[in-house]
Amino acid sequence: MAVVDPVPSEKAPDELKAVYDTLSRTHGRVPNFFATMAHRPGALKAFLPLYATVMREGTVEAKYKELAYLKTSALNGCEYCARAHTPAARRAGVSQEQIAALTFYERSPLFDEKEKAVLLYTERMTRAAGPAFATRPWVTSSGSSARTRSSSSPWSSAWPTSPTASTTDSASSPTWASLLHSGKENVPLYLGEGEGRGEGGAVF
Repeated sequence: MAVVDPVPSEKAPDELKAVYDTLSRTHGRVPNFFATMAHRPGALKAFLPLYATVMREGTVEAKYKELAYLKTSALNGCEYCARAHTPAARRAGVSQEQIAALTFYERSPLFDEKEKAVLLYTERMTRAAGPAFATRPWVTSSGSSARTRSSSSPWSSAWPTSPTASTTDSASSPTWASLLHSGKENVPLYLGEGEGRGEGGAVF
């Protein structure tokens, strides 16, 4: 199986030197996810502000975004993404027990109404992605997703109503990331020692 190796700091193009320095200061090193994307400097430079905007801005709290990310990662079968975002989810207030219960969240007493709404929305949006989207029973003739939010919800105004406005927009990265590996051993990106493992792991 062919692999795509990350671009090491010493071989990074001049236009990415500042980006690499910032990533190193933030994460302690340049995460392999970004170092692999550096093969196309323009893609990396465009992705970083997009990712930061999706995850750090807006009216949806970080905890809900991280729940959505972890649920999307599980549905996509992306172990890399789940490991990379578990520390961030914990810091945002998601408990380890909740993470373990994500599969059966609907029946779990560990999640409140809002958290279950986030997970349901995430599940529907993730499963709806692809050519079969228009045939799904909860999709209206206009292509928008129905029954994904309630107008009576106290926080519905903060929740996106369009599939393209989902807080899981960054879920394209789990799918992409699951296809990329680093090194001859085909170990998933970003799963090196100290990365994405436990409380101290770096995040993306």
